[in-house]
Amino acid sequence: MQVFHHPYVGVITISKETPVRGARIYADITDESVREGDVVTIASQDGSPLAIGVISSIEVFSAIERFEEASLSIRMLQGQMRQRPTTPHLFRKASINILIKLKDFSLDKAHILKLPERDDVDILWGALIPDARKRVLAGFIKGRELLPAFYHSDFLLGPEGAHLNVGGISGLAAKTSYVRFLMYSLLDYMEKTGDSIYIVVFNVKRLDFLGLHRIPDSKEELEACVDRWGKRRGVDEEARSVYKRMYDNIFNVIRNYKDHIKYYTYREDPYRNQNEFMHNTETFSYGLQDLSTEGLVAGLFEEEDEASILQINLVTKAISIVEGRGVSFEDLKSILGGLRSRCNTVPSKLKQYCDQVNREASPHPTTVEAVIRRLDGFLEKAKRIINSRSPSDHPIRVEGFRKGINVIQLYGLHDVEKRVIVTQVINDILKVAEEAQRRGEERAFVIVVDELNKYAPAVRSPIKRSLIEVAARGRDLRISLFGAEQFPSDIDSQVLGNTGTFVIGRMSPVELEDRVYNVFGSLKTTAERLGKGEVLVHHPVYQYPLILLFPPPLNDVVRECM
Repeated sequence: MQVFHHPYVGVITISKETPVRGARIYADITDESVREGDVVTIASQDGSPLAIGVISSIEVFSAIERFEEASLSIRMLQGQMRQRPTTPHLFRKASINILIKLKDFSLDKAHILKLPERDDVDILWGALIPDARKRVLAGFIKGRELLPAFYHSDFLLGPEGAHLNVGGISGLAAKTSYVRFLMYSLLDYMEKTGDSIYIVVFNVKRLDFLGLHRIPDSKEELEACVDRWGKRRGVDEEARSVYKRMYDNIFNVIRNYKDHIKYYTYREDPYRNQNEFMHNTETFSYGLQDLSTEGLVAGLFEEEDEASILQINLVTKAISIVEGRGVSFEDLKSILGGLRSRCNTVPSKLKQYCDQVNREASPHPTTVEAVIRRLDGFLEKAKRIINSRSPSDHPIRVEGFRKGINVIQLYGLHDVEKRVIVTQVINDILKVAEEAQRRGEERAFVIVVDELNKYAPAVRSPIKRSLIEVAARGRDLRISLFGAEQFPSDIDSQVLGNTGTFVIGRMSPVELEDRVYNVFGSLKTTAERLGKGEVLVHHPVYQYPLILLFPPPLNDVVRECM
């Protein structure tokens, strides 16, 4: 019997039934802990690596052909039959897709399968992303030790590609947890490359992106926090040790950048004056002149239907006429109200604008009434962020963003207010990015939108136009959209179709039937069984999807011990 000097998890098996097809090879898995999506090393009998691949499928079966024969064997084994028991041998047939060949090797010799080592993955990433400066830490893969995995920055932030989407069942897939980890990875990338990256995060669910600035002063303090957090949740010691090693990779950068985190919030935010949740805070509020047409339309019209098109046209025309003229929301209401009496009741300072709107838009009285009702409803729902009496107030200005992380607080706001802020800020980022490109400035924006389905739904809606523009032009402008939602199939195809990196956590079998998941091939069914801290990833430079591991959100961990 051949003695293997390196731990192995299987043997390469070639037969008539399992021939080598291109970059696919088969193995008999001998270690039950190995699963679909794992990265493995094909090695010679002395352990020398020959190729690195990913397991795309595993089938478990025995040599017994009929079900009743197999059942009989098991029952005999359990002592339920008086005949002599027999134990059927189980085979675990794995299909392996080769990611990279390390050297040419002959298939007529015996080869083993083992978990990858540090040197193996160094060669892998050296081949997939040759320029180490372009590697963004994407998570970790399971090997003989915890091993790093990377994204290619050109395909995550532009110019070759852009955008990332994370989907999965709420509470199980840990969508925002993975995005938070990636944000820290981007800080690490910025530290190494010197690039200017502005991460803009919309916080829509309570504490998800609050408290990011509260970082322990030492690795020892962080490790104590992880232990305390993990024990409260029943996380075993081995898992806690893994989490510590994950954050050990980027801890120094996170600590150094904690003052590069800025928060934008509104006056009535309950977390506004609590340093535990926010620091470096700026309060925002908008007047009419602070809003673009896109921002206002997003607040007035949730869905685009035949009845609202004339109303949208009237609002668009009115805004274009009063733009930059020092007109407030109350003034706009007067102008619209004056249209019913041909502007005779409008204050003299507004009459010229009212006459121009009446002449150029020629609105029907019912359209005017409908717009006035919408405007009244909007001002009532958006009162936390709108100053109706002043033409301008204190809007969020892209020029004030910090290199690092900028969190915009939306939790506690009405859906109307959220739509206005998201649309307005994205529209402003587009303008600033276009101007930066004209000046030849090198800067990148990462826009993080949780519950993306609300802002870029698959159904017709006027609120998604800016997001569609970001998806289409973002890689050229160095704007990358990081979206998260329960069901990616609910996202507009123009947004999801332009996404370079597709990530899913735990997902329901019904949702996985949608064709948007076909990019994951046979591995998509593994998403039904993923646990917290695990994601299935499709990235342009990967030939095949990979399962990556990532740690729990640092702000959640720290919140319980500082």
